[in-house]
Amino acid sequence: MPELFDIYLTTGCRFIPDLEDLSKMIVLLANPEWRARLVTEEPGFLGLNLPRDASLVLLERLKYSETKALGMLVPIRYRDEKARVLTEAAQLIAEKEIERIKGENPNVKLEPLKFVRENMIWYTFASESIEWVHQGRIPGALFVSVDKLDGHVWHDDEVNKLLAEELP
Repeated sequence: MPELFDIYLTTGCRFIPDLEDLSKMIVLLANPEWRARLVTEEPGFLGLNLPRDASLVLLERLKYSETKALGMLVPIRYRDEKARVLTEAAQLIAEKEIERIKGENPNVKLEPLKFVRENMIWYTFASESIEWVHQGRIPGALFVSVDKLDGHVWHDDEVNKLLAEELP
């Protein structure tokens, strides 16, 4: 069975956009009470269980129109399951990954790892390099993101695969 997605809005729409053309593909959009949820100051899931393509079309409409909503596609398993990996355990995983990366780059001096942020899918940690910052390198740190459900490290190719189908 193909993976289903929901949309997590961090910033709601400034107004309810015209979604009439999408209501044939996403039946829930025809419901005025549901559409009213799009205009919110509270971040949260929209409660969808849609294939990636349908979720992506809706997210693009919400983000890139004049409504200016902000959000991301999230596989529904991250909505429906509680995080099994706590922040402290994720930090230990991230520290091991930073050590692995440092082994490949032995001349890099890094500051202690710090928690940076989290989203619905992963925790992100960073280890800053003062040398890189002084050199004006962007970013001036190494970042590691750890999955909340299974604790794997999200590498760039996996993040890009999740986000690549979202248009800039």
